[in-house]
Amino acid sequence: MSRWRRRSRVVEVSTDEWLDRPGDGHADAADLRLTMRAALSRLTPRQRTMLVLRYFEDKSETEIADLLGVRVGSVRSQIYRSLERLKKTAPELSAVREFR
Repeated sequence: MSRWRRRSRVVEVSTDEWLDRPGDGHADAADLRLTMRAALSRLTPRQRTMLVLRYFEDKSETEIADLLGVRVGSVRSQIYRSLERLKKTAPELSAVREFR
């Protein structure tokens, strides 16, 4: 072993505890992702696009309107309708996190 590797060697200590323990939270997160994906697939392509741009890409309503070539009022109404439709099709999503 080179002298450089010997100096940078990290001492590891074994313990009885796991640092990352998979638990019920992972299953809940997977269920939530599947539910969200199914709910989003029920939206129209335009509604999905606007929701993704707004909440996942963090674009403003003005930026979305410019990107899609529509008025800001159209963006607002489409996002509102999309969120209402998501609440109706997947009520468990609104119980986990409020959309507004």
